[in-house]
Amino acid sequence: MPIPTVIEHSIPNKYIREESNFDRTTADLEFHHLHAGLNSEQLLIFNTIINSCVNKQGGFYFVYGSGGTRKTYLWKTLINKLRSDGRLVLSIASSGIAALLLPGGRTAHSRFKIPLDVFETTACTITHQSELADLIRKAELIIWDEAAMIHRYAIEAVDRTLKDLLTTPSFDARSKVFGRKTTVLGGDFKQVLPVIPRGRREATVAACLQKSYLWKQCQLLHLTTNMRVFQHRLSSIERNEVSEFAQWLLDVGNGTLPAISIHNHMEADWIKIPNDMLILDNNTGVGQLISEIYPNLTSNLDDDTYLEQRAILAPKNDDVDHINTIMSKILPVSSRTYLSADAAVNKDTRSSSTDFMTTPEYLHSLNFPGIPKHCLELKVGLPVMLLRNLNASIGLCNGTRLVVVSLERRTIRTRIITGANKGDIHCIPIIVLSTSPP
Repeated sequence: MPIPTVIEHSIPNKYIREESNFDRTTADLEFHHLHAGLNSEQLLIFNTIINSCVNKQGGFYFVYGSGGTRKTYLWKTLINKLRSDGRLVLSIASSGIAALLLPGGRTAHSRFKIPLDVFETTACTITHQSELADLIRKAELIIWDEAAMIHRYAIEAVDRTLKDLLTTPSFDARSKVFGRKTTVLGGDFKQVLPVIPRGRREATVAACLQKSYLWKQCQLLHLTTNMRVFQHRLSSIERNEVSEFAQWLLDVGNGTLPAISIHNHMEADWIKIPNDMLILDNNTGVGQLISEIYPNLTSNLDDDTYLEQRAILAPKNDDVDHINTIMSKILPVSSRTYLSADAAVNKDTRSSSTDFMTTPEYLHSLNFPGIPKHCLELKVGLPVMLLRNLNASIGLCNGTRLVVVSLERRTIRTRIITGANKGDIHCIPIIVLSTSPP
């Protein structure tokens, strides 16, 4: 009688495969190139973090640096060093734009499954037996860029989750910050702070990381040298302009810029912005801004690197729409218009609501943050950004930048221009988007 054969069927962890999808030789070459350019401050921080990873000290650090101090440069050096040694690094950021600058970067919410609504006791939706939990256990380092702009409850949720996932019968991680996983946060508290809808100043301050129980256990590391001033390609005049602008930003952030009053009876709480920083004419000025950021746009539409390295940030949706309209008109191709199918839903059951009557025209006129307008006009070659997590394993997550390849009736064919999946072609289907409850 034949002896039965036992066959082990092992399915590779897709998350570990994704994070390990790099060439160690290339990472090693990139590391040595980057390491040679570290200044003394960056080198000190680099050695501190690497020692924590190698010796498994489980350090918790916050790298505090203003714009231009090359935090991203430091992140890339750390990532390439560990990956060249075959170690896993989780590189995340609080925003999609910041995540695009990190090798293999992802948004914090997509990587750690952080709920959209966070509270004091919130935990991430990661189970012990999941592949993502296995990835987190094997990771040597977590780098979290722009952490100053996210609600402290989100960071505390990750801390709480890691303590739970990393606790074993032989090791109690619940008493260790982030479960004794070396974690580096970075950002600048003088820039964007957590956004609290309809919240006053005190609510914003209370949501900051500095008000968290984690802050007392954090080792603060500083970057103070603005490396943009020392770029070799700058002329002496350009170097002075960059230096003056960097100092002006620091004065604004530190509150040392002289304040003025726009009316005699009002408190002096306004600052004067130099005319050379202003767009005085809404049409001519925006055109000049576009020409400066996107020179020779039409001849570079097929260059993904050109598009990846450029973005215009605007504070209001109306400004975004205005700039997008002007840029879209520059492309010498016909457009296709997509219309939404709007419906009012019950906020508790998320089902169609008949409690009140609304006309389609009224629903179409409403605009909400993070949701496109009712009328979406697109062109082939136009850069776009994904607003939802569709399939993170293939690079389709919130903040992914793409270029429109073709416009079909019910799908949009796009090409990814950022991250590890750069160049991949995917179809974006019809997506149901819901507004946040008031």
